[in-house]
Amino acid sequence: IDNPPNHPVLDASPLEHDTAKYPKCAVCSMDRLKFNHPRHLLHYADGVVQGTCSPRCASELMVQERRRKFIGIYGADFSSSAEIKPLVNVLNATYLVGSKLPGTMTRVSKVTFATRESAEQAKELQGGELATFADVVSASFDELSRAIVEKQLTLSSESAPKA
Repeated sequence: IDNPPNHPVLDASPLEHDTAKYPKCAVCSMDRLKFNHPRHLLHYADGVVQGTCSPRCASELMVQERRRKFIGIYGADFSSSAEIKPLVNVLNATYLVGSKLPGTMTRVSKVTFATRESAEQAKELQGGELATFADVVSASFDELSRAIVEKQLTLSSESAPKA
């Protein structure tokens, strides 16, 4: 399936070979195979699927597509030892937020775990706080809005008339 960014496609089995079918993030065009550990996948009720590189880009895409219904939203299970992390339903997942684990498209890492137990084990070693997907979406929106305001303030101060 050829899926250039922002060109969603119908897919009856989106979890199979998702990094090959959706190689680029639908929001920022980042390589989803290279950054497969934080990737997410949005599957809409009409059968359309879009892949993202991170919880942050998934959150942004959810806003853009907020009028659509979802069949499922999936995130990569960081606790898996597989080279390409398997996707799990985010509603059943536990996230670790603000740990020492690397984040993608964020200053504050947001990492998906298939089970609460695996997230708790990672928290013991890496710090951070346990969270739900709703918490992660909220944190992503907060971070995005702050970045937009900071950028706007920087641009405004650069273009302000000099006294």
